[in-house]
Amino acid sequence: MGDNYEVSGQAGAVGPNAHVHDATLNQIVSQIENSMDLSQLGDELAKLHEAMKAAATDSEHYKAIGGVIEAEGAAKAKDPAKVVTH
Repeated sequence: MGDNYEVSGQAGAVGPNAHVHDATLNQIVSQIENSMDLSQLGDELAKLHEAMKAAATDSEHYKAIGGVIEAEGAAKAKDPAKVVTH
């Protein structure tokens, strides 16, 4: 009794015995859209993927490069949800 909850931002469930099912929380996507230039991010990810490619030595490195390339493409396509996914 007397519990006090202050939530800054998005929350799926708060408090004793709280639960949530089948929810999708997309706050980070809206933050990306409002706080950065996706074209510039795409350019920066292109530089990152080139630097990673130059240093890659094993399959795990190449898998990581693939993720960066996917994020780069999503940024250039102005799709912040896919940027976050990759």
